[in-house]
Amino acid sequence: MTTTTNTGPVPGDSVLIYLGRARHTGIPWVPPTVRLKQSLIHAENHDGRLLWLTSSRLLRRIARAEHVIIIGAGDSFAITGDIVEAGLHYDPDNWKPAYTSPSPWGDEPWESWIALDNVHAIGFNPDQYRMLTGRKTVREAMDGGGFPAILITPIEGAAH
Repeated sequence: MTTTTNTGPVPGDSVLIYLGRARHTGIPWVPPTVRLKQSLIHAENHDGRLLWLTSSRLLRRIARAEHVIIIGAGDSFAITGDIVEAGLHYDPDNWKPAYTSPSPWGDEPWESWIALDNVHAIGFNPDQYRMLTGRKTVREAMDGGGFPAILITPIEGAAH
């Protein structure tokens, strides 16, 4: 079941991962929303757990955040989860099975990984968040051409 469970901002600091058109070697490109929905279904079938795999080195940002929010380019559909652990160098042949990623993403090596709990869909409104560095809203950052990942926090007074 892939219903949106929250339309207000995710409380606390989050890493916002913005999926664009980048490809990962060995995996055919799919639209970001397809990857998000497949990941959500996978999490729903694994007690809310998901291993998010990325080619970005996000560890400095992850260490400062409680949650991850993942959105696709030009879409308000997003998934979020609580950060449990993160690290470098995902190797599918030497992985602990408590957190997994759907195929084909979990079948290939990746530069970084993030283990998430309580993964669910949200309606993402970039006007409800600002970047942790400075006063720029997430909408302003998105309008400026996008980003792979940024640290964000809800704007005080944004509707929950």
